[in-house]
Amino acid sequence: MEGCCSAKRACLIFGSVYLVGGLLLFGWVGSKVGTERRKNTEDPNEENKLEDINHYIHFLDLFLALCWVIVASLLLFGVCKANSRFLTPTLVLIPPDSLAMLVNVVVFVANFGFLHPLVIAFNIIRISGIVVNIFFFWCVFHHRNQIKEQLSKEK
Repeated sequence: MEGCCSAKRACLIFGSVYLVGGLLLFGWVGSKVGTERRKNTEDPNEENKLEDINHYIHFLDLFLALCWVIVASLLLFGVCKANSRFLTPTLVLIPPDSLAMLVNVVVFVANFGFLHPLVIAFNIIRISGIVVNIFFFWCVFHHRNQIKEQLSKEK
């Protein structure tokens, strides 16, 4: 079943992208969290509100980026060694990650409205991430089942 679009190859591609993305996001968000945020209470405009919201979202993103580095590494190892146990953490992390993206969308829409230009761009990015997570979940789930079927046939 090794074709150009196999579940194994898709898992390797997604795992590599999520590993590199997690490392980059961890570095970028880590530098943002480390800096002290500006608190201008005299002028409560949209920019200050956006900075406040982003400050708290960065902590969640930092945690998820670290989780993705670990889980993507386990995924790549599990795919290469054909061990389904190493694919399970990915299946566990994708739903909370998608839920966090959905909560971010709701928070931004609730605070700025749906038609704010930054919110539109942010929502497109986050909803695209949720769609990618759905395909990623499907690929990992399918490949995990393939590995389990191969192991049961060998016994």
